[in-house]
Amino acid sequence: MPASFQPLTGIGQVVAPGAQDALGTAFLVSADHALTALHCVAPLTSAPGGHTTGTSDIVLRFPSPDAGNLELPAYVIRSDAQLDIALLRLARPAPAHLLPVPLGPAAKPHQHYRAVGFAAANWGVHRSVVTGTISGHTRRAEDGAPVITLFCDQAAAGLALSGLSGGPVLAGRPERAVGVVRWQQPDGTHPHLATGGTFYATPTRDVAARMPELSTGARQRRSPLLRGPAFWMSLWLAILVVTIVVVVPYIISVIREPSPDSFSISVGDDIGPGRPGAGAGEIEDNDAEDIYTFRTQEDGATVRVQISDCSNSFDPTLEIEGGGKEYRPADLYSDCGSFGFAQGPHEAAVTLGAAGSYRVVVNGPCKLVDLPLSDCTGTYRLTVSE
Repeated sequence: MPASFQPLTGIGQVVAPGAQDALGTAFLVSADHALTALHCVAPLTSAPGGHTTGTSDIVLRFPSPDAGNLELPAYVIRSDAQLDIALLRLARPAPAHLLPVPLGPAAKPHQHYRAVGFAAANWGVHRSVVTGTISGHTRRAEDGAPVITLFCDQAAAGLALSGLSGGPVLAGRPERAVGVVRWQQPDGTHPHLATGGTFYATPTRDVAARMPELSTGARQRRSPLLRGPAFWMSLWLAILVVTIVVVVPYIISVIREPSPDSFSISVGDDIGPGRPGAGAGEIEDNDAEDIYTFRTQEDGATVRVQISDCSNSFDPTLEIEGGGKEYRPADLYSDCGSFGFAQGPHEAAVTLGAAGSYRVVVNGPCKLVDLPLSDCTGTYRLTVSE
């Protein structure tokens, strides 16, 4: 699969100091940080909640067919039990040949992926790669945690996936990490195998939303091309390419992009195609967006928001007018669900803040991910009630 980076070097094993048996997989997200599943490092952490302070009680082992194993001490700086995620800080920066794995956008159903790690059943190889298709998005029944459902060709053929936990799920062109391997549902007859060849991963977009270090902290290591003797030539070439490929199309799109359809509504209005005006209840093209503004007269008002009767998949966002504060997750407001997969209740009660102006913004799928035009238009019904 073509890619702008080689992701395998930055994917290593989680081991205890002085031990040989791996507890799972981890992958670099910068020269100083790595991600893994919390359950892979939970036996090694020294404080409740998965946090350690100043101790290097975890080792990341990066095998190499040429130079042997490289071991880097690390410790947990942030964790999330619901997402089963641990963010590690390395005791010293990773060497330049270990390249971080970039985090990607939301995974798309029916998209092909490969998950890289260290399956215990494949003990004789440096890294294991399993492949398959992303089935869709769902939530765990016991705690509501978001997960990606993945059908795995190798698991369906009888490969045990134990040891892949904490590894990245790579998808797209170029490849990006869209998920972190979490768990498999054990087969009733063979508990070490995945039921139906299916396993689950935590979406990286949810991880990044809860861990600020991933968005404002460590940056990806620069390409070696920009550190070589051709630096200035590469820089000017990059500027020229960006100008032609990005800047010019962006300027054209800004000129062509229509303004969103905006409507003033009252709580309790029935909103649908053509109601309360032309353009309401309909996403007409890739860039279309509908905005509905309403006011509350008292502090702490509770409203119920629902998107229904959709001919496609739509995500609403409820926010304060001009303030930018969002009431999330948006998919709780939609019984159409993200990308056509129902994720939440049919109706969500939201307690607002101070009295004032609020708005509901309805986007089509093309505002969220890169999908064909034919998948982005459609009609819907919106209700905002007390």
